[in-house]
Amino acid sequence: MAEALNVRTVFVSPTLPPLQGVQLSDGQIGATLRSLCSALQLNPNSQRKRIARTSSLRVALASVTLATAGGLQEMDVLLAWVIPLWVVGIQANRLDTVRRARVLIIQTQAVQALYRAFWDVARPVEEAIESEGVSGDGPGDRLEARLAAIEAAVRDLAGEVAGLTGRVKANERVLAATIERVLWLQQYVMQRGIRQGRKQPGRARRGRPRRSDPGKL
Repeated sequence: MAEALNVRTVFVSPTLPPLQGVQLSDGQIGATLRSLCSALQLNPNSQRKRIARTSSLRVALASVTLATAGGLQEMDVLLAWVIPLWVVGIQANRLDTVRRARVLIIQTQAVQALYRAFWDVARPVEEAIESEGVSGDGPGDRLEARLAAIEAAVRDLAGEVAGLTGRVKANERVLAATIERVLWLQQYVMQRGIRQGRKQPGRARRGRPRRSDPGKL
């Protein structure tokens, strides 16, 4: 079980409920799965099961004990870098227009909002160093560079996932067409067999010898 170093309320967009951001003791940043699902109006239990079935998502799900109004509770935290990948797996075509818009916001803005929420904590330290005239790359500069690299990697990953998703959907359409063709052939063979079965008795009657007319004997 991971240990939470810091917990913050993170506002991604004015149109979304805030996320519960969590910084783990090893420095990694994420958001509670419950707050992510609440923002998108999804069932947390169903999403937890989906994540558990997917190896690329499962490695980024941490169990963390957080202090809540009801006392200490064990909660699932999804690391920030995997959130766009998790969102891509949501069947957005089944959602209404408002929820699809929320999915897009989480996919494109959640990572940056989470990292900036915790980076802002270090901003006063950076400003104090700059005010003293200390030059060179400070902690804020290094963190900003790391954030930019993470954002670029996330965009690349989202592009690759979108490409894979497109290929999967294309394969699904081909498979659906093949299944439809097979079912049609099965129905055609069955109907042809039924018609042939109905014709058999007629041919058997035509093949029998005609009885002689007793009046002609």
